[in-house]
Amino acid sequence: MTTLQQHRTLDDYTAWLSAGLGKPAARFVQDMVTGIYIARSVKLTEITRALKENCATHATHKRLSRNLARNDLASFVADRLLALGAPVVKEDTRLIVHTYKLNKPYATSMEYLRGPVGPEQPIHSDGYQICEIVASDTEADTYVPLLTTCWSRYAPDFVSDVAEIRKALKRVLAATQGRGMICLQNYLVTPNVMRQLMADPALRFNASPWQLEGLRLVYRRRIRPVEDLIHECELPFGATLFKLMPQDVDSNSRSPMESAMFIHFGSISVRLPDSDRPLSLIVLKTSSTEAVVHYLTTDHGIRSRSSVLAPIAAQVSATDVTSAHLDHKSAYRPVDFRVMTYERLKLLMTLLQAVVFFETRASLIEKPLISMQPHPGEYRRDFLLPDDVARMTAAVQ
Repeated sequence: MTTLQQHRTLDDYTAWLSAGLGKPAARFVQDMVTGIYIARSVKLTEITRALKENCATHATHKRLSRNLARNDLASFVADRLLALGAPVVKEDTRLIVHTYKLNKPYATSMEYLRGPVGPEQPIHSDGYQICEIVASDTEADTYVPLLTTCWSRYAPDFVSDVAEIRKALKRVLAATQGRGMICLQNYLVTPNVMRQLMADPALRFNASPWQLEGLRLVYRRRIRPVEDLIHECELPFGATLFKLMPQDVDSNSRSPMESAMFIHFGSISVRLPDSDRPLSLIVLKTSSTEAVVHYLTTDHGIRSRSSVLAPIAAQVSATDVTSAHLDHKSAYRPVDFRVMTYERLKLLMTLLQAVVFFETRASLIEKPLISMQPHPGEYRRDFLLPDDVARMTAAVQ
């Protein structure tokens, strides 16, 4: 089995990534991945300069632009990356689904960027929609970007955002042979999208509060709003979360603050109306505030402290993973793309993912915002570490 660690150099990686293609297509994939990596940019002009070919730069630019229009290559490269990344996914590995908009507010000629124009309908730009699926184990400090997809709501083949997200999920789950727990993040994953995804019995998921707004669930044979059910749930368990607080601008200390939050939590068994699929509604509350947070998960029959805590731990650190990934990807300034056609953009985003995929071997998620254990390092804290307690005890004795 091929693993990412086997590709010690970029040349090894690009040769493997393009294996099976014809010579011109293989050279194009290798050059684009190498050029993006060196230039730290998705602009063809900067990629061309980074390659430093022994020919006129306009000839290289023309060759790259021409091959970027090949609509078969995006699927080929994405499948190769999935084949490389899927083996790391275990049964409970999080498949974190993050969606966002890639917009060009001042562009006027890009294909399917804007809606129809009429005498009473001004030009409207909805941007291109991006869905990324990243694999990461809870408490791990690494991640693997499995798939990036791009679509326009004005493209002729567009059906809905739900259809695009579901298609991406099905593609990843086919590669992982059904392994992985879907963890849905913001923007396009609205309550309406969430309800449609939950109806698919093949998907295992954890959903967050903003995706459950207005949802109605069956509890003890009655259909109730989720907002009412969170008050029905007993909270018999407890745990401590450790949160890094933003540095106080008025403080003379340069180190950030770490705060300990004790939470109470529990779960109840529910299901969707018109469905026999069992679900669990997890509710947690911090001891310092009256705020209540709730999650919905396909894990059912969870009764023990550890089984209820596992989905909570998976959710609270998912944002750290997507933030680390987006910070990594933003270094290449994807919003600076300069391609005019839809197919070129989709292939360009896939090739950018290939570069980020290669770099994830050395990419770590540093300083998660919320952790189940105290953050290592020197911080101002509102609690004592075990070593501090031991020293104080020894001094008293």
